[in-house]
Amino acid sequence: MKKFNIKKGDNVIVNAGNDKGKTGKVLEVLRDKDRVIVEGVNMVSRHTKPNSKAPQGGIIKKEASIHISNVNLMDASGKAVKVGHKEVDGKKIRFARTTGEEIKYLWQRRIIPPRKSRHFPPDMSRPSRRSIKRRSFPLS
Repeated sequence: MKKFNIKKGDNVIVNAGNDKGKTGKVLEVLRDKDRVIVEGVNMVSRHTKPNSKAPQGGIIKKEASIHISNVNLMDASGKAVKVGHKEVDGKKIRFARTTGEEIKYLWQRRIIPPRKSRHFPPDMSRPSRRSIKRRSFPLS
């Protein structure tokens, strides 16, 4: 799997193309295509039929992807920086190579709660596979 210095939620500045100089937050990283979708950058018009999202249909403006080489990570002062990696307390962190300050990872993974099952009430723990086969638990 490819590794990129830019992650979802990072603030970036576009350094090439029609939107050169614009800044925005990374909405999505497309690893297989080496591209990123940046908020408010590379806007395209899509002609859509009426659907549940857009009951009226019509022309919708949305962000298109741009190549990852055309964006640079932005530090707190708003300047483009190169990214370095180092280990601190056993954790690998990113830092700005020009200033040396740590780059915080802003986006947090959404924690998905365990799936609810209609067969097991919340106070009862889920039985093992073997006991399910024997049906040794109450069905209600």
